[in-house]
Amino acid sequence: MSINKSLTQLSTVIIAIAKKNEHVPYRNSKLTHILQTYLSGDSKTLMIVMISPLVEHFNQTVCSLRFAETVTECIVKK
Repeated sequence: MSINKSLTQLSTVIIAIAKKNEHVPYRNSKLTHILQTYLSGDSKTLMIVMISPLVEHFNQTVCSLRFAETVTECIVKK
C-alpha cells in the first residue's frame, strides 16, 4: 500500500527533524514533499490517528498505532 509507504516516510522525516539532522528527506515521498512547509521551521504539527473497532480492520489499526507510537517518541527541542 502506498499510503503506508508515505506514512513510513513521514515518520522518517519527523525523526530526522527531531534529531536535528542536517538532511531531512522531504523529497522521499509526495506526502512529505507537500508537507515540507508545515513540518519545518517553527511550525507545530498535530497528528490525529483514526482507529477502527472492527476486527477486519485490526491489522491497519495496529499499523496506525505503531506509527503514532513512533511519532510520539520524537521530542523536538529548540
